[in-house]
Amino acid sequence: IHHKAHCHILQENKVVRMAFAASASSVILEIVHALPYVFHLWSCQSGTCKTVAVMAAMSIWGNPALGQLVKTLDGTKVGITQLAAFLHSLPFAGDELQTIKNQWTTNYDQFIYKVTEGIDRIRGRASGGIQETKTWRNSFLFTGEEPITKANSRSGSKNRVIEIEVSDKLMKDGNATATLVSENYGFAGPKIVRYLQETDTQVIRDEYKQYFDEMCQLDTTEKQAMAMACLLIADRILAELVFTDDV
Repeated sequence: IHHKAHCHILQENKVVRMAFAASASSVILEIVHALPYVFHLWSCQSGTCKTVAVMAAMSIWGNPALGQLVKTLDGTKVGITQLAAFLHSLPFAGDELQTIKNQWTTNYDQFIYKVTEGIDRIRGRASGGIQETKTWRNSFLFTGEEPITKANSRSGSKNRVIEIEVSDKLMKDGNATATLVSENYGFAGPKIVRYLQETDTQVIRDEYKQYFDEMCQLDTTEKQAMAMACLLIADRILAELVFTDDV
């Protein structure tokens, strides 16, 4: 059931397919020396199933229920970076971006820089000395009611983000899909990791460079080209290994 169900979800919408690729691409970033990036789905309308889309994408790795692999973003700045470091190469999924709005200034720039730098700030120990500096190399999948970049956002933050406005419903029955992926999860992740372990690293890096060079010829930045190249590799791997029903 998990294979057929996920194939059906993936066929419903291209945005959902991109969410799956963003989730799967997380384990590719370190291999190709790409930077962490943010994949953000937003809509000011309710009922677009954007949260369910992220839940479905996170079901690649484990239980995607809210509070499990998909977290609400109303935690502290330190808590978010600590969780990112704990996940390290697995994707970080956060729901309802606007819940942390009061923790930042006029926009989300500082937040974007923080999570996509991949390294925590130096912290001292109460007993003296410094704590071990935490690092991470993963993708961040967020949902929200507004864009994560604003008109006053710096270009540096926009370069680290792929954001999509969801204007139409992403799937026919969000509740049924949420139930389905909450009961069928964690099957694709081991296949992806096994494939990457058994494939020559240089083959993956060559594929990345090909996609990266192609992206750079378009109207985009190098950082966005990095993210898109990883998305394309992940999508290819998913199509070959997991979602084999002509997706």
